[in-house]
Amino acid sequence: MQAFLAQLKPVLEHADQGRRTEAILEMEDRALPTLDGAAKRMELLTLSAKSQADFAWADAKRSARRALISSGILFLSLILAGAGLSVGLYRSIIHPLAKLREGTKRVAEGEWNLSMDLKGPPEMAELAGSFEDMGRSLIRLQVQVTQLDRMSALGTLAGGVAHEINNPLTGVLGQAQFLLEKLSPEDPLRGNVERIERGAQKCRKIVRGLLDFSRPTDYVFAAVDADTVIDHALGLCEAEMTLKNIQVRRIKSASPLPRVWASENHLEQVFLNILLNALQAMPAGGMLTIEPVVERPGYRPQELPWNEGIDRHGDHLAVTFEDSGMGIAPDILQRLFDPFFTTKEPGQGTGLGLSISYNIMKALRGEISAASPGPGRGAAFTVRIPCAKDDKMLVNDASSLGSVEKRLSDFERRFEDGI
Repeated sequence: MQAFLAQLKPVLEHADQGRRTEAILEMEDRALPTLDGAAKRMELLTLSAKSQADFAWADAKRSARRALISSGILFLSLILAGAGLSVGLYRSIIHPLAKLREGTKRVAEGEWNLSMDLKGPPEMAELAGSFEDMGRSLIRLQVQVTQLDRMSALGTLAGGVAHEINNPLTGVLGQAQFLLEKLSPEDPLRGNVERIERGAQKCRKIVRGLLDFSRPTDYVFAAVDADTVIDHALGLCEAEMTLKNIQVRRIKSASPLPRVWASENHLEQVFLNILLNALQAMPAGGMLTIEPVVERPGYRPQELPWNEGIDRHGDHLAVTFEDSGMGIAPDILQRLFDPFFTTKEPGQGTGLGLSISYNIMKALRGEISAASPGPGRGAAFTVRIPCAKDDKMLVNDASSLGSVEKRLSDFERRFEDGI
């Protein structure tokens, strides 16, 4: 624009001075070429702008077309992905859940031996395995309950047989004792009659033990000599111990042991259950060590999950039964006192002996615990019973019999509910 004004200035000067001819010639020579150039440049600029606009429009249309195609592809992909996800959810979750629901109905109807072949996430397979384990556990529980019924019937039968044997046995023992009174010490038959009398006494002791064990008894607390109770329990197991070549080592205390405050028949049942477990743990023979120790107030034995709520006030007599048998694995040790837990083959045991012993010891306000270094290294069972101290303690304990009986009845009710 500045160049065009510079070219136009001489033309304007000639026109102002009245020199029209010179002004026209100057216009033709200088201004018109400049105007023509400017017009051409404007035309070029217009064409360039138009072509750029056309190019931009074409590019915009191509971009819109690509965006539309991309959106369509994305929409189709989402539809396909949703369909695939629905199929995957059906196969991995919905279908397995339907099979699990069907399995629970079958278990509820009594079909416990079921197999659920589920294909899906690991969690579903694990859940199916838990259902199968539950079914197998119910089968084992049914077998154990049946075995328990048989043992109950067998206990009743044993009590009846023992009672029937006791009557003629009393006659044999009475006749042997009558003969011993009549025979002189030098009589050659006296030795034979004495052996008959000792054998009859031994049989009578076993029969009396069977009668006491099979007869249900109430908790009758008294000051009890633990050594005497151990003797009675060992007498019931003496024949099997001799047959299996099991030696018994009794470690005696240097000072007289105090009596314990317990129900004698129930304490004998606990000792007998422990002895029977020791016999089964030593099928090829071994050593059973029995050691009683007085523990003073403030002792802190290893805390175990089945030792909660134990009254630790006052002295306790701890009787340890240590065998040289098969030992107990750590995972089994934690479940040893659970009802119906047993490592024996089906039909070989109910898994109730130690569980019943545990509940008896709770009723006696004592405790029972087990320890083992591991398989093949033996095991030790320790029974702790409160010691009887004075008349005041006896009165307090006598007044608490109601709560003890209530705890036993509660346990029996829970036991029946579990069956």
